[in-house]
Amino acid sequence: MKFLHWLLQRQWGSISSLRTAMLASVRLRAGVALRHFKDEDCTAGDILDSLPSKIIVIGKYLDDDPSRHSRWLENVKQAKCQGCKAILDYTDHHLFHAVRTTHSILTIKDQPTLLKQEAARRDFYAKLVPLIDVAVCSSENLKCKLEKYFPGPVVVIEDAIDDYPILQPASALSTPLTGLFFGHGTNISYLFRDFLFKIDRPLRIVVLTNEDMLPAFQQRIASRHVRVPTNIDIEFAGWSLKAMVAATNISNFCLIPSDPDDPRKSGASANRLITAFALGLPTCADMIESYRPYKDFFVDIRSNEFLEFIHNPIAYASMVIQAQKDIVPLFRKDVIEQKWSDLFESL
Repeated sequence: MKFLHWLLQRQWGSISSLRTAMLASVRLRAGVALRHFKDEDCTAGDILDSLPSKIIVIGKYLDDDPSRHSRWLENVKQAKCQGCKAILDYTDHHLFHAVRTTHSILTIKDQPTLLKQEAARRDFYAKLVPLIDVAVCSSENLKCKLEKYFPGPVVVIEDAIDDYPILQPASALSTPLTGLFFGHGTNISYLFRDFLFKIDRPLRIVVLTNEDMLPAFQQRIASRHVRVPTNIDIEFAGWSLKAMVAATNISNFCLIPSDPDDPRKSGASANRLITAFALGLPTCADMIESYRPYKDFFVDIRSNEFLEFIHNPIAYASMVIQAQKDIVPLFRKDVIEQKWSDLFESL
């Protein structure tokens, strides 16, 4: 009997395959937590073939399978009846009641569809919370939000960062000046906000995102469905670890816009910010809650300093070097893995 099963939105043939998943919520959560476990110790996937002996972890829930809602809840109930402890890995605030969606600019789905999906996720988590023994959140702010719905113990275990080389900031500006934006496609509409129109110099922005959403994004840009300033060129490419390093080598800085007023995004982890530091990129970002502890190491996109940053990102290289020394090591995979191990051993 396996001692642990991690519920995820597809079947995984081996535990090692989690470490190369495209989704960060799999790769940097389950993939890190189970990094040194063997297939005979645990399983991961959408279908629970046999009950684990000790722990069931509930990963990110998606409503793309109509049977998943009831199946996962039943799996958790059965595991609990057998004496298992249930851990919720909560990385987005889906218990929040959304009255609008915040990533509709480039999406191929309409607002009613998105809101219906949000409602389905909210319903799942509302029914799941009474069943769990402990919750894990990826940020302190998300922990505070979840504690309003769950009276039990909530632990913060941050997203690890990928195994990128620690790169020194560039010493000269490229031609053209180039910024890097990377992240899941649901974050891309944050890039097309008012701040983009404040930039008063030629700029190339390289956007790395999930491959399956690229055609829709490129079509929307080409058809002028989304307004882009004439002095800015947008280049889309598929995300991968290799593509990240290649894009970093031609980039002068990193852009991480978000929406501090969106309760779901304000609970996001600091993973992208820490990754930018590791890659040696001076960074401008929105001041979401999980970024506040690192405010001395990046420039707030909404501040008056933003345009100064855009004109001379090299001047902010010292911030990155200090972050690489003080902050980045805290997010190494071995450090985060130990936090998961400590949690498992405590149950």
